[in-house]
Amino acid sequence: MTLLTNYTRPAERDRGCTFADGYIDAASVVANAGVISGAPTFDNGIVLDGTGDYVTYQLSDPLITEAVVTFCVEFTPQFAAADNVLKRIFHSTSGFTVTKLQDALNNALRIVMDGVIVADISLATYEPYWNVGERSFLCVTSISGKTNAWMNGTHILSNDVSAWAFSNLNDLVVGANVGGGSAFEGTIHSMKVFNREFSVKEGRD
Repeated sequence: MTLLTNYTRPAERDRGCTFADGYIDAASVVANAGVISGAPTFDNGIVLDGTGDYVTYQLSDPLITEAVVTFCVEFTPQFAAADNVLKRIFHSTSGFTVTKLQDALNNALRIVMDGVIVADISLATYEPYWNVGERSFLCVTSISGKTNAWMNGTHILSNDVSAWAFSNLNDLVVGANVGGGSAFEGTIHSMKVFNREFSVKEGRD
């Protein structure tokens, strides 16, 4: 059972938050069902080195129980959006992920829901809001046939119609692939998962 009351407000729990972590320190991550890989440090979040640092959560209860989900992550990247290296922000064995791709795939920001590539958001669309060395907020909200994404309050993906089926979301890897690789370099300040779709106002704010 994740420690929702530690890392969410009552209004967020009312909106269907099923998982949250605020990365206070290593002990709090472990208490929140997290397994830490590598040797990350903590400074207003978990500081990942871009090689072997990441967190894996194996959860007893699924985070979603139907084909609707919202992911909200606050992070400070220490790499440029156009750096030609594939980096995962988060990943899961059931195929929910957001990934910053490499040159061969135009450094797009790839959104995958339940193993289906929903969208590759172009570098030109999201790079102006990718703040190297500064906090950024990404919200991805999706039901099958309707996916939206916002970065720092700007709508970077609008009502994508890609359909996806439903699988239980019982694990989550923050900062790398499942099992490691494609590691994120920077700080993850918070990660939240909701079992409902966000409105435009909720995603923007």
